[in-house]
Amino acid sequence: MANPGDVRFAPSALKVLSNRLPLAFSTPNFPHASMVSLPDHSPWNMILRVSSLADNVFSLLPSIPATLRIAISTLHKGGIAGTSIVVSDSHKILDIEHWRMPLSSTNRLVICSALAKAMDIIDCHRLRFKHFEIFLSGRHLPYMLLPAKALLPAESLVLSKVFCLGSSMHLFLSANQSSASMQIASYWAQYSVSNTTTLSPYPTKSLAHTQIAARVKEIWNDEWANSSNGSCTRHFFPSTLSASVLLRRCPTSPAVFQLLSGHSGLNSHQHRFGFSASPACLCGHKNETLAHYLFSCPLFSLLRQNLKDTVVSNNISWPPSLCEFPKSSVLFNALTLFVKKSKRLTFKRPPRPSRVP
Repeated sequence: MANPGDVRFAPSALKVLSNRLPLAFSTPNFPHASMVSLPDHSPWNMILRVSSLADNVFSLLPSIPATLRIAISTLHKGGIAGTSIVVSDSHKILDIEHWRMPLSSTNRLVICSALAKAMDIIDCHRLRFKHFEIFLSGRHLPYMLLPAKALLPAESLVLSKVFCLGSSMHLFLSANQSSASMQIASYWAQYSVSNTTTLSPYPTKSLAHTQIAARVKEIWNDEWANSSNGSCTRHFFPSTLSASVLLRRCPTSPAVFQLLSGHSGLNSHQHRFGFSASPACLCGHKNETLAHYLFSCPLFSLLRQNLKDTVVSNNISWPPSLCEFPKSSVLFNALTLFVKKSKRLTFKRPPRPSRVP
């Protein structure tokens, strides 16, 4: 296939085409897209560039400059059809449009309506862009691409506009619904079929900010819960929400950060890096771990009593789980007070060497 205006078919393909299309095949060539006269039946993709993504994910923005990308999503729910399209270029999302179709609309009419709207958008931007892409999900198949289907007048009009674009137009089928553009389009298609009486093309700024922040926190929390790093910190903060709330309202210090991160002056940690001859505690316990230091080391029994009383008064058994402390600022403050008074996590910096004049 050299170019859209010079398409040569195998003899078997010509036989099928001659049965499907009311055209005279004197030569195995078809005229250029701008000169095609549409028949009553679909001419397949003789000139239209059609590709199947095989359910692959595609990016939100096109990587090629001067390219206009349109993602289309439709939804039937409760007898109502909702349609949405997301328009983007290589820099940003340009527009999001969605609308509700009548109750009697078939899937064929919904897709045709979406493609017609997409072609109207392309007509408005033809001077700015050189390439145009339309993405449809796996369940969307335009009837105009089926050779056995007679075209509706609206489909013939859409197809004629597509043909006039020639090789600058590319239609992608079977796009993955998890692609960013498809997710956005699906959201607004679902919004269109909701029971709300007033539909606006865009949410308010505060609503968009709230939804984006909630989604970011959800992604952040999933990554934190499944991370292989920060195991000590995760004992205190199983979720990112508990950390963000607590650290915003409670005072912190270098000693507290040692406690939360696990990178502390305790011998169990220092021995791992060769900074301590033994992981044992000064009290004689074989391993000076964080749990030993906080809950059982006899060297800090008197200082620990206030922490223990605070935990028990909050109906929590002793010794508590580390994740209990972030749940209450009272417990966390009692913990930080114990760390401060014990001075076990306080490093003394060595004196700086005197400068030679």
